[in-house]
Amino acid sequence: MQFKVMDCRASLAVTIERDDRAVVDAVAMKQDNRAMQTSLASQLPSIAALCERYGVAHLELFGSATGPDFKPEASDFDFLVELDRQAPGSRARRWIELAESLEKLLGRPVDLVNPHYIRNPYFLQSVNQSRTVVYDRPSTQAAV
Repeated sequence: MQFKVMDCRASLAVTIERDDRAVVDAVAMKQDNRAMQTSLASQLPSIAALCERYGVAHLELFGSATGPDFKPEASDFDFLVELDRQAPGSRARRWIELAESLEKLLGRPVDLVNPHYIRNPYFLQSVNQSRTVVYDRPSTQAAV
């Protein structure tokens, strides 16, 4: 099983295999998120491990943490999350435990949003302008 972790510091996507061997593929990323890089990028392997543990199919960062408005001392982290339908356990429990684990790991509040439930077109437009892939596990069925 493979999954991708986006490393915003080096503008790279890292594909990590289950046996922890890494292959690096170049991917163009936003270059204006320097503040986010120091607090989140160093945690990417741990975030990937949490995603695997809680059956996350896709995780994206959005909002202030993706750009120059991010304030390490005050900003929270906003994530779009799609859970894998085939993963064992209650989706509600996995959602809550993922949020709690991310908050503990990152040391700040975390908001999780299912992108399939965004109904406000203005909010969706704002989210789409800043979304950045953090984790993507291919060949999964996302839960709606």
